[in-house]
Amino acid sequence: MNANAMFDAKVEDIHIESTDERYVFRVAVCEYDDGGYTVIIPTLPGVVSEGDTYVEAIANIRDAFREAVAVFTAGGNQVPWKTDDNEEWRTDMKEAGVCEIKIKWLSVNV
Repeated sequence: MNANAMFDAKVEDIHIESTDERYVFRVAVCEYDDGGYTVIIPTLPGVVSEGDTYVEAIANIRDAFREAVAVFTAGGNQVPWKTDDNEEWRTDMKEAGVCEIKIKWLSVNV
């Protein structure tokens, strides 16, 4: 399967689902023309990762998410999801000519 076929380009439906051990949310994947990927979680600002390949970038964002959840919940706090995502991050990256953004569902067990 081609990497582009794995992407879901619809952004209107930001959905976050979680159980005690599993989280399902969308990530924004940026592929650079000269190689490499950056992945962000638009509804959880500050959680960002990179990788030389798509697979590495997704593995790294899963690890970054797990670490963020551990930090947030260590003191008994909930994960501070940003539910009013107005997609300013997407506009900023597009205007900067950084890369084309693709949205993908991601499931992470913590």
